[in-house]
Amino acid sequence: MTGRPPIGPGIRGRPRIARGLAAMGVGRGHRVAVLLVDRLKDTIRRRRENISSWGVERTFLSHPAVAEACAVGIPSGVSGEEVLVAIVLQSEASAADLLRYSERDLPYFAVPRYVRFVKSLPKTPSSRVEKYKVRVEGVTEGSWDRELHYVKLSR
Repeated sequence: MTGRPPIGPGIRGRPRIARGLAAMGVGRGHRVAVLLVDRLKDTIRRRRENISSWGVERTFLSHPAVAEACAVGIPSGVSGEEVLVAIVLQSEASAADLLRYSERDLPYFAVPRYVRFVKSLPKTPSSRVEKYKVRVEGVTEGSWDRELHYVKLSR
């Protein structure tokens, strides 16, 4: 084996995926399909990247102050969609703190631009979040904008 890492051209720049594949014994020359876990209509498309809303929600739900989270893509004039996360808090936390927390587990392009704190998320009778209602509401007056608050992400 050469001194090069055992990854193919499709996952360069994604070290977490490369490490996971290497741990499973997948090396150079193997063909691998990466599965995006989400419903097609809930997938967020931002600057040529597919973002799993489920992955964004899972990251925020792992924070102890978050009771519920819903990630959606909202139209952007420049880059397809921007990521908005609607959050129900169970204890005190600021939007900047939550974004810094999410930065540990999410790639920089998946960290939400907008954070909206809500008292409750709209749900169906079977207790599923109605994401289309959050998407239709979009950015509201009380939404927190990462770019307006000059929060820079590390890459």
